[in-house]
Amino acid sequence: MVFYPVKTCTGLYYGNGFEFKRTLKGMKYFLCVMAMVMIVEGLPYFAFPRQMKQMVQMISTLDDANLRKTGLGLMVAGLGILYFVMGGG
Repeated sequence: MVFYPVKTCTGLYYGNGFEFKRTLKGMKYFLCVMAMVMIVEGLPYFAFPRQMKQMVQMISTLDDANLRKTGLGLMVAGLGILYFVMGGG
């Protein structure tokens, strides 16, 4: 078995290359997900800039407790959707 030296952020890693390729595949997937998030997040600002300004002003008037509850609800909903989509249930 041949081991190839691979420079990582934690130092020099000696492996057969498979783990490194798997890590790159995971990073590519993560970057694709982040790109999709940026597209979805940017779409309303591009399509409806005036309404988004009004929405941001309205959100700034809400108290912190309501924003935290809304954020928690969205995170739980997202985790639930991810759980079922990835075959957890």
